[in-house]
Amino acid sequence: MPRLALALCFVFFVSLFVFRSVVQFRKTGSTGVKGFSGRIGSLPWLAGVTASLGLVLAPVAPLAAIYGWPGGGLILSNAAVHYIGAAFAVAGIGGALLAQLSMGNSWRVGVDESEVTDLVTSGLFAWVRNPIFTFIWTSLLGLVLLVPNGAALLAAALTVIGIELQVRAVEEPYLEQTHGDTYRSYAARVGRFLPGIGLWRRGGGSGAHAASALALVALLSAFGWTEPASAEPIRGRVTEAASGIPLPAVSVVVEPNGERAETDENGSFEVEAHQPRSLRLEYPGWKHETFAVQGGSEIAVALEPDAQPMRPNFDNTESIVIDAAPAAIWAYVTDYETNWMNSNPEHIYVRFLAEDKTFRNGIRFVLSEHVGNGRADQTGYLTDVVPHETYTWVSRAVYTGYGGFSVRVDQTGTFSLEPVDGGVLVSHRIQAAFPDSFWGQVARFVAENLGDAAGDAALHTRIELEYFKEQIERLERAQNG
Repeated sequence: MPRLALALCFVFFVSLFVFRSVVQFRKTGSTGVKGFSGRIGSLPWLAGVTASLGLVLAPVAPLAAIYGWPGGGLILSNAAVHYIGAAFAVAGIGGALLAQLSMGNSWRVGVDESEVTDLVTSGLFAWVRNPIFTFIWTSLLGLVLLVPNGAALLAAALTVIGIELQVRAVEEPYLEQTHGDTYRSYAARVGRFLPGIGLWRRGGGSGAHAASALALVALLSAFGWTEPASAEPIRGRVTEAASGIPLPAVSVVVEPNGERAETDENGSFEVEAHQPRSLRLEYPGWKHETFAVQGGSEIAVALEPDAQPMRPNFDNTESIVIDAAPAAIWAYVTDYETNWMNSNPEHIYVRFLAEDKTFRNGIRFVLSEHVGNGRADQTGYLTDVVPHETYTWVSRAVYTGYGGFSVRVDQTGTFSLEPVDGGVLVSHRIQAAFPDSFWGQVARFVAENLGDAAGDAALHTRIELEYFKEQIERLERAQNG
């Protein structure tokens, strides 16, 4: 659920601020963002700063849960509550955007006292005076239920306090001054944040924020409010079912909170988990497994190969004709730790995870290389090895780009030799699949539309093949005199 919460935070900011500002700019020539009111340190200024700080802290809650930061431990783990939270968050975002759009040209973030905009009293504004804020609170309630940790509660509290101050100290005085009796009459019959609650009283309050806080506490209590649970380690080892060979780089995900680890070169892992219920293991080319666990468990898992084919987002083949015998080409290109390493200046290192370096089915490897403007760190294995003809490698790569943003990509490649006129056609076909998750698809969109990932990968492979051709043909000429 923390990753869903993070995705919804992204949708929240893009929808309610970026998208709405673009719409406003296209209609009026202004983004509608007016900034903070009052001088620094004044109550209106403090209102804007407090609300903004709360909203900025909202994405920190799921990030803290994912990466184990202070304040990230969940105080509640209940699937029903989390699903209710997702529904609240989606409803809040949709309702806030609808309310923003219904304001038309009158929409603003902040107040500019030199401007006079129409008073909107229809649609959602006929029910409550501040439906945008009501729905923002709804989405924040959803965040707290999705990721009930200290960071989420702090973000929600700051936002509620900031909005209360903003409405009472900035917006209501401005609207009364600008629209006079029209606003006072409207505010006397329409509630501030909830229908019938917070009707206009000069200098009065509605208590809506207190009611909302009590409702939140009551809801959490009804579903089993608990003290923050301490993290407990889950340890284990993952191997192949058939051979017992350890599997490195297997993704280990603890549900429902999303703590994550990967197995090391020995197939071992350790992950700190808060109130774990199940463990999910994922590795390209192998069946995914999910099973129940408890904190402090030590487990052994044997994975079976997965017959389901990869559904690649990227598929590219580069080929070159090398004038040499297939046996000579095979001997050269399968010397991974030396010849492959030297075939491209973007390679950083490659190593087989075995004392016996024989090029064979099942042997594990790790490698790191630069591809375009990013870096790929891979762990994989060889399969379908037919000497002098073909082999396939399967890996999971972590691609890291600018700003440290990284994404796991499942990959496979087939290296083949086919005798043709004039030599041997050497081909390398590479396929890659981005994760189906929200962030995986964001990474795919960026790679395909904002960068040239396909071109970078094709060039990278082409450089390797041209190096092999040059070196192998040079060796053949030297041997033949």
